[in-house]
Amino acid sequence: NASNINCTVPDTQCEYGCVNQSGSEIAEMGKYNDSIRLFAVNRGPSKVPVPESPNSGWQLAGENGGKFSAACWFFGRDLYNKVTPSRPFGLIESDVGGTPDQHWSSPDALSKCKNLNKSWEWADNFTDSVLWNNMIVPLTRNTIKGAIWYQGKRRESVHTEILIDYLAFCRRS
Repeated sequence: NASNINCTVPDTQCEYGCVNQSGSEIAEMGKYNDSIRLFAVNRGPSKVPVPESPNSGWQLAGENGGKFSAACWFFGRDLYNKVTPSRPFGLIESDVGGTPDQHWSSPDALSKCKNLNKSWEWADNFTDSVLWNNMIVPLTRNTIKGAIWYQGKRRESVHTEILIDYLAFCRRS
């Protein structure tokens, strides 16, 4: 496991012991079967945009045995518990630990990070949107009301530019 972003709830998958009392946390997920559904985007790169994500579909919260991003689950569960009146939630997991943010960037975002005379800018021939193509493009046909972004500290100076472009894209879609 290269990153804690895709650390699922079970402690056994994460070398840092990600979740305290993971067994009880997993058992508690079933209490949300009537209100929270989970969807995991098929992981992997693609050189071309993929319109549909092959996956197992929406799951009940208690069906997957904790095999879902702990960061996504806890954020979504806690938000669900605070929203009034209560309403159904769908949580979408789209992550690959240890990946550079440019893989998650649209070609348009990548083009904005070139020829800026900055130490972090990308070379003109860098056009690698492989995770954007396979793990974000298929989501653009959905209505998404909110998103969380968790990014490590590597190449911190460029994260803001990418996130601004990503949010603008989401609002247009």
